[in-house]
Amino acid sequence: MYGSSKSFKRVRDLLSPAKSSQVNKKSKSSTTPVKRLSFPTSRQGNLRTISSSDLIDQQENSASTSRISARSGSQLSVAEEINKQKKIDKSNIMSSFNEFKANMIGTIKDEEGAKAFRELMKPLITENAEQISKLVSIVKSQKAKIDYLETEVEFLKQQAVNKTMIITGVKVEENLSTLDIALKLFREKLGVSLQPADCDGIFRLANKKNDVDDAPPAIQLTLTTNRKKVEIMQNKKKLKDYAGERIYINEKLTQRQNATFAWARKMVKDKKLHAVWTREGKIFVKKKSDGRPELVTKIPAADDNGKPINRN
Repeated sequence: MYGSSKSFKRVRDLLSPAKSSQVNKKSKSSTTPVKRLSFPTSRQGNLRTISSSDLIDQQENSASTSRISARSGSQLSVAEEINKQKKIDKSNIMSSFNEFKANMIGTIKDEEGAKAFRELMKPLITENAEQISKLVSIVKSQKAKIDYLETEVEFLKQQAVNKTMIITGVKVEENLSTLDIALKLFREKLGVSLQPADCDGIFRLANKKNDVDDAPPAIQLTLTTNRKKVEIMQNKKKLKDYAGERIYINEKLTQRQNATFAWARKMVKDKKLHAVWTREGKIFVKKKSDGRPELVTKIPAADDNGKPINRN
């Protein structure tokens, strides 16, 4: 603090109510300003003028700082005690576990102890086996439900594109729109008459990476009714008369069905199946030339490369 103890007592006397009243009685005016004291500062020995209120503020700040420091120290000591107790508890748990482990190993090594241990564990093993059997049954039931739901979803997806077909090998003609080209193809080569109102949407698809560079883009055509699509699919065999033009008309399939159809075509190419075709989004195969058509009901899933995955 600034100044000597005598100066501080003088300031205290000035702040005392009794002394203050005496000073006021002696003073001729009630507006006498607060007396300011001069004490030497710690820098360069110059005098610095401070008031009595400054001294009181400094004392209060010092006391507050002391209380905060004491509180922080108390909180720190509590945290240290908690961490210390945690370490002790962890050490006791590990010690007890290691002791139990050592006793169990010693018991199992002994023949009689091993027999007793097996008898002890037998009820637990039986109980766990029953629990595992129940879980396996639940998993099989859930798998059956998942397979059923996947089949239903696939059916709905195929229904959404059932009126759509893909036409490949049709060249671009500058003077005709894509719709006019398709109507001309159906009229001249299939003998099917379609009106523009029968078409719900038509556009050319972008060529895939594995397509021939000079191959014309395929046409995707969606009709307003399924009846017209069936009529076109029934007459598409007439395109064999124009085999040199390599024009093909196929139903649009979902990604999963398309992968299955590609797998079946490869089986035909490898002479493992005689024929494969689609009708109303369903895939049919013939194993032999004189065999009956079979519907492919078990649809294998396709991986990222379009190869079927056997779920069994």
